[in-house]
Amino acid sequence: MCSPILLDAQIALQKDQFARAHRIFSRISALQELHIEPQYCSPFKLQHDIEQMRYLLKKRKLPKKFKEDISRYTAGLALCRKIGTDFIPLIPSLKEYLGPNYGTLFHLFIPGKTEKFALNQRQDFAFIEQEYLALKNPIVVIDQVLSKASLRKLRKMILESAIWHDIKPNAHLGARLTYGLSSPLVFQIAAELKQKLPKVFAGLSLKQVWAFKYAPKNSGIETHSDGGLVNLNMWLTPDEDNIDPSTGGMAIYERRRPTSWTLNQANGYDNLSAVKRLVSQPKVKRIAVPYRFNRGVLFDSRLFHETDRFHFRDTYVGRRVNLTFLFDRD
Repeated sequence: MCSPILLDAQIALQKDQFARAHRIFSRISALQELHIEPQYCSPFKLQHDIEQMRYLLKKRKLPKKFKEDISRYTAGLALCRKIGTDFIPLIPSLKEYLGPNYGTLFHLFIPGKTEKFALNQRQDFAFIEQEYLALKNPIVVIDQVLSKASLRKLRKMILESAIWHDIKPNAHLGARLTYGLSSPLVFQIAAELKQKLPKVFAGLSLKQVWAFKYAPKNSGIETHSDGGLVNLNMWLTPDEDNIDPSTGGMAIYERRRPTSWTLNQANGYDNLSAVKRLVSQPKVKRIAVPYRFNRGVLFDSRLFHETDRFHFRDTYVGRRVNLTFLFDRD
């Protein structure tokens, strides 16, 4: 069941009232900070938070007392590695040991709108739209999708903002609109997409935005289909951090989820074997899109897709990051 405040946010998105949506999502984040306790930790989550705190301390963005958090997290990381799973219940004693900053928005950089454009205005958006609409299974690659100004701001956000709290399988973390990811810039990108590609997004509204950050060498997200009609997925880590440029991106199958399937069947790990059988049929083509910095992939959300294998540098600033916008009918 949707809470009244979340329903207000969804209504604002349906009406393309992005400034209002940002204000509501900011309120939701503040309420979560007060009332929602973290339930899990993981080795990658603790390692990431240690690296982020060191990064912010070096830039003098945090008070020196956070060095104590680093010491506690380091000891907690050693314990979690012995347990060796992606999801470790945050029992009271472990939560108390990690301290009050665990799972909080202890530092935020909220990127404002760019003065001019969030999207790269050198793109031929009319051609992109024509190409997308002409395809039976739309998959369009857009290189240099973002302007330099918005790219700089997004890079600053993903490095500085303590928004990476959704612990996911295969050692990756998620960020969401309801807990710190919302910003004027994120919604500026969404608004410009609808302006520049009006036929692609006709009758559609923004439903969700998420970001994922990964361990350096991984298989990423398994084969799934999203609950919408159009996705724009973009990659925000510089190419020099990608050790294997031939891969690191995503693969999209020219097969939509069956109309009889629920979203859980198309998106859940419990049904993965059935999904794999579906996409492994001889006539189903697999389109591999290699990783490139500031590359966007515009595609039909109903198509099954997965993260391609990847190998990035094992540094904090070199973590593979993607940002995804999901649009659906009102």
